[in-house]
Amino acid sequence: MLGTAMAVVIFGMIFNTAIGMFYAFAKRAAGIRPNLYKPVLIGSTLVGFACSFLGFKALVGKLYPIIGWVGIVIIALLVIRWILDRPKISREIARRARVRDMVAKKLHRRRRFTRGDHQRLEAELAASNLPDHILHGETVEEVADELVKQGEPIDRGIVVQTRAEVEAVEQADDEDVDTSAPRSN
Repeated sequence: MLGTAMAVVIFGMIFNTAIGMFYAFAKRAAGIRPNLYKPVLIGSTLVGFACSFLGFKALVGKLYPIIGWVGIVIIALLVIRWILDRPKISREIARRARVRDMVAKKLHRRRRFTRGDHQRLEAELAASNLPDHILHGETVEEVADELVKQGEPIDRGIVVQTRAEVEAVEQADDEDVDTSAPRSN
């Protein structure tokens, strides 16, 4: 009786793990097309069920080496991509340092922020791989915190204005997403 109960518990654990894995796979495979979720979930579950008849030893003997080689290929691709993208990453790091310096100049009450500085800041924000409002908003927050900790005088009006601008852009983005989403009845 205890053995039967334990077998049911183990079977339930296997089933629970398998369903979770198939769910995650189907969600990722369907991606931005939610209408593909159910067919992918059903199809992958049926393929998994069919593979289960091969036997555990056969599956492990065949799949583990394949997964190992796929892992090695993925690591190699990631290293290659990192090497190829390293110049872009370096340029972006330098760009963000320039943005931080200009934002510090803009926030500091004792430093003069000119129209030319404003144009250079806008150009650097536009050239970044992050959306302008996100990079600007986060940089203003970070620099303002640093300047306050250092006891430097800052223009709090700029911080408040930047927060409002970021919130307005994000709210507009949210509204655009809401209006473009299909409505269900």
